[in-house]
Amino acid sequence: MPIQHHQIDTEALWPALLELRESMHANPSYAEKIKSWHLLRDSGSRWILREGEQSTAWVLTNKLISLNLQQDLPANFFDTLGLAARYLELLHQQYNYKQSNEFQITASCAQSLDGFIATNTGDSQWIGNKQNLVHAHKLRALHDGILVGSGTLHNDAPKLTVRHVEGKNPSRFIATRNPNQHQEALGKLNMQGTYVLHSQKLATPDLPEAICFHHIKKTDEDGFLKPQDIVKVIRDLGLHSLLIEGGGKTLAHFLKANLIQSADVQIAPMLLGDGLKPFATPPVARISQSKVFPARTFTLNDQVLLSMNFTGDN
Repeated sequence: MPIQHHQIDTEALWPALLELRESMHANPSYAEKIKSWHLLRDSGSRWILREGEQSTAWVLTNKLISLNLQQDLPANFFDTLGLAARYLELLHQQYNYKQSNEFQITASCAQSLDGFIATNTGDSQWIGNKQNLVHAHKLRALHDGILVGSGTLHNDAPKLTVRHVEGKNPSRFIATRNPNQHQEALGKLNMQGTYVLHSQKLATPDLPEAICFHHIKKTDEDGFLKPQDIVKVIRDLGLHSLLIEGGGKTLAHFLKANLIQSADVQIAPMLLGDGLKPFATPPVARISQSKVFPARTFTLNDQVLLSMNFTGDN
């Protein structure tokens, strides 16, 4: 019998997805050995992970989910599992990137109906709703690192943790020209696993001691740290995936460098009139010149989430 939409409790899948991610990272030869994933539901609502060395056909029932890692997720997985399928997709991508020694970068933000992620003063709390906050924290838990620029650091003073969901905190990265200007915000991130990548030399001795500061000399024509250099530093630390949460300039520089594979953008039913754009790209004169990306839509109560693929032709 075909499964109806939302017949599976997707929230109950989350612990099994975390187990799956942990299993991938704990085994260096994982991508070489494991060819299939099987999620089985026990007599209660708990889902249990089983991994196989042989590929398998796709299976989706209310008690068994089997994934053939040699193929992309079928559309009916998204129809039935909703955002849980998006999380499976990200893990599936990490599996394939690990095989090819590629680096996974995902973007995430919430914007207004007229296309702004913050007001002109930098205020953005909160454009997204509570469900989007939970989704954003799940994305954090599924990535090795999280990156924000100095504008987001200054305006939001984010903790960059997964406090709203179960999972491990990612390593935290801040890209800025001058960290000496952000002592107060950096003080809230004064913990192991926080890295500040900066272009200007440190001048203030009172910067938080637990934070690792990494000087990158080269910048682009705008004075921004080159995305390729940022990625190199992060990869040299042994990380394989990165979530970028803003701000607009950081997202735009990584998009221009063709380093972002996918983006999750929540659209809130509010108007700001003006403000900061999520992807500050050069304007086009004609619609035919615009970039169009394949996308899936999800609902987060009264708001819409677009999950876009940036790797295909557009």
